[in-house]
Amino acid sequence: MIRCTHNSWDKAGRIDNISLPRGLVSAEIIDENLELEEDHRRLFYVALTRAKKMVHLSHARFRSEQNKVREDLPSIFLNEIPENLLQKNLEVSRTDQELTELESLFLLSPEPSFNADEESFLKTLVNRVILSPTAINNYLTCPRKFFYQNLIRLPQARSKSAAMGSAIHAALDRYFKEYHRKKIKPAKEFLTLNFQSSLQRELLTEKDYKEKLEIGMNILNDYFDAFSEQFSADTVTEFDFKRDGINIDGIPITGKIDKIEPLENGLAVTDFKTGNADGGMQKLTHGNDYWRQLVFYKLLCDRSPQFKRQFQDRPMTVAKIEFLEKSRSKGQFLCPSVNISAADQTEVIANIKFVHDQIAQLNFEKIDKSEPCNHCPFYDLCWKK
Repeated sequence: MIRCTHNSWDKAGRIDNISLPRGLVSAEIIDENLELEEDHRRLFYVALTRAKKMVHLSHARFRSEQNKVREDLPSIFLNEIPENLLQKNLEVSRTDQELTELESLFLLSPEPSFNADEESFLKTLVNRVILSPTAINNYLTCPRKFFYQNLIRLPQARSKSAAMGSAIHAALDRYFKEYHRKKIKPAKEFLTLNFQSSLQRELLTEKDYKEKLEIGMNILNDYFDAFSEQFSADTVTEFDFKRDGINIDGIPITGKIDKIEPLENGLAVTDFKTGNADGGMQKLTHGNDYWRQLVFYKLLCDRSPQFKRQFQDRPMTVAKIEFLEKSRSKGQFLCPSVNISAADQTEVIANIKFVHDQIAQLNFEKIDKSEPCNHCPFYDLCWKK
């Protein structure tokens, strides 16, 4: 990580001494004026945790500003990392040529043209790609988004809504696993307490935590009251295909199913969705993201030895989305299902082959500026000079 300086990271207002929990980061907020600083702290933490074994942190002692050389202080976030985790090398000198080479290495241009070394490196990454429903949808939405998010995997700070959604998913997973293990239906409090515990582990300001705790509690209370009578101890959650080595014509694919329930004539596969159910229904129409995701699950289930073994060759017969929040227009829960035909599967297989061929050619052109760009975490990279 380069430019770990006060000027790059800390210009978020007042700076207080906030320690990092579990040896790294904390979100103990006492003043709303610190929220922007906390956003930067969360992003710094996300960047740090991309490393598997070691991360190199660097900062310059001086910077050029308006034709003047000014001293540049290290980021306060560096001082919040425990000393026993750091190996400091305070002085590193570089020639102008070395600096130019480092700049080209770390500051990858957003333009989709690559030199020979970059092509070689990117092709190594492409060869490791295992396509999931999310990866396919990202590429078909915008190849550049796939490049940033799925290929080079730029670090992203999770939004507060995404943090709440993750905590809700985790709570439901623990609830159904407990029910499956003990064969006794847990009380509603088991679900809500697990949600609260999961949300506490997210990197949120105190204000955001309280806001999303209230919203999430209301969502889960309503969901439990509406559907708990239908809960089954035979439900399986978070079924992961990553160890199956599934491929379509040599193209590796994977995915994870939120919920699988037994039916008289097969199995119901469900994906949970938080957020606006009315907007989500549009994504379930033919050719859109949620529709493609459910068809993708059918491809995985039909090809997975693990799935067939665990469910005794019972086929996936129902594919549905459970919107965990009530429809704002109808005031009720929506749980639509999709009938998946052989033609649908052929279409998604064609999507998979198309995406695979395009990324193999390193085709990561950005789309014309349009509505998807407005919600993309990489908007600034593409459109702000």
